[in-house]
Amino acid sequence: MFKSPQSLETQKILIIDDSLQNVLFLQNSLSDLADIHFSLSGIEGLAMANKMSPDIIILDIAMPEMDGWQVCKELKSNPVTQAIPIIFITGVDQPDAEALALAQGAIDFITKPFDPKICHLRVKNQLKLVLQSKILQHAEQALFYEKERLRITLESIGDAVIATDTKGYITFMNPIAERMTGWHFKKDSHLKIEEVMLLRDSNSKEPLLNPIYIALSDKRIAGMALNSELLSHTLNVYSVE
Repeated sequence: MFKSPQSLETQKILIIDDSLQNVLFLQNSLSDLADIHFSLSGIEGLAMANKMSPDIIILDIAMPEMDGWQVCKELKSNPVTQAIPIIFITGVDQPDAEALALAQGAIDFITKPFDPKICHLRVKNQLKLVLQSKILQHAEQALFYEKERLRITLESIGDAVIATDTKGYITFMNPIAERMTGWHFKKDSHLKIEEVMLLRDSNSKEPLLNPIYIALSDKRIAGMALNSELLSHTLNVYSVE
């Protein structure tokens, strides 16, 4: 089922920083945007990220035991966490630190001392991108399930069903249609309706225009003429009554 933005779960931010002062500042600044979780060590932060799958990770570079570069490398090598956006933070005057952070897969870079307004805006914008991505994924998933439901329904009914695109190329055939025409959709792809659904006048045996082209051009329902015959690929003939 498709979920609107309002029905999606509350977003989560994971802060990994060994400074409790920095954590409290970020928590106070960003609490209106998402649920805030934090870790004071890189090792614990990795475990939390793997378990909770946050929407964004705010990661300090200068930490003891395992610094931010190592944590980022571990996150990006783990299939569970590799897609989580990372925002690096640092107070160290390290040349090319921002370029290095982006090269390692980070989406943004915030320097200390923090500017509350800038920090809030940067994180807010990234959370919006994450939310938009989730909405798109939910919509694609809903469309997939709807197409599967329709496919199963069409394959299970007792009538022949053939679908085409706007140019007359076949995009679907159910088993009844395959038996009647002698074609197999999965094997015989990229075929036009007139190649598969061979119609002719039952008296003159002259080819007839497939009604799908009338339906496409006139944008209306069009049926086969009562005196038409369907000649299958296996040379069976079906009359339209």
